[in-house]
Amino acid sequence: MNFAELNSKPIDSPNWNAVLDAAVRYARGNLPSVTDIRRLVPINMAPGRKTDKGYHWLQDADISVQGQSAKDAWRWTAELARQLKFEVKVAFYWQNKKGAAHPGEGGLFFIEAGH
Repeated sequence: MNFAELNSKPIDSPNWNAVLDAAVRYARGNLPSVTDIRRLVPINMAPGRKTDKGYHWLQDADISVQGQSAKDAWRWTAELARQLKFEVKVAFYWQNKKGAAHPGEGGLFFIEAGH
């Protein structure tokens, strides 16, 4: 991945889970509880700090999120963007390997705010 932003703010060191983390941070800032986020997307989350079983802590949101596959990280990011009406853009390249949809080519995923 070579570029990602949420509401026109760049996501540092972007990868699929970093994009999901940014979406979860946004959701946490706009919803009263982890339960409310979980109602929108079925990802494993826990309030506070949890760092075992694939979880990582988002200190600024005081929530821990379990890592996802690239496909699921984008799926849940897009769902949060649609439900909470924020904008997210991701520019990426498919890996040059057997089974890739478009090996070596670039792509852009974009969810427009309000849609």
